[in-house]
Amino acid sequence: MPICRGVEPCGPQEDAAAERRRAPNRPGDRPPASRLAACRGARRGADERGQALVEFALVLPVLLIVIIGILQFGVVYNHYIQLTNAADAGARLFSIERGQSNPCTDVVSQVDAAAATLKSSNVVVTLSAVNSPTATSPSTYSSAAGGSCPWSSPGVLVSGNPVTLTATYPFSLSLFGLSIISSNLSVSATENAA
Repeated sequence: MPICRGVEPCGPQEDAAAERRRAPNRPGDRPPASRLAACRGARRGADERGQALVEFALVLPVLLIVIIGILQFGVVYNHYIQLTNAADAGARLFSIERGQSNPCTDVVSQVDAAAATLKSSNVVVTLSAVNSPTATSPSTYSSAAGGSCPWSSPGVLVSGNPVTLTATYPFSLSLFGLSIISSNLSVSATENAA
């Protein structure tokens, strides 16, 4: 005999002797308070059976967006670190390229080699340095624009003056194919010419 009417028995089943000792339920009788509380608990569990699934379904999209965002920022930060190391290596090479036949090509090749996992066609290297002892403003060279290298003649790169290398690389943060942010990472490194 069920303890609560209309609900499956809750709690462990009583043995037959205890069942016989108990008086039969009459219409209008209420079960004792402890049994009533146990039945309410059983009903609550049955009513809330799908609650966890609904809560998980509501939280899952937000959780996925956060995880994908963390991964995207990690990739961009990795690109920034590689670009910084490549700019430092290129600036060091540029500072000692005085007297070389084509320092611009050598420096751009060094930057591309140092940033091996970045797409080299997207890395733009800009060089800036004073190209004569009497010059008042620095000359520049950009790998995107091409052209001739202003420091190709021997002795043109002035010793002791700063040489600057700026490297830029495009990045895009996207979520499920939708671009959220698109911009350029830009890193500069300065060394004194040897």
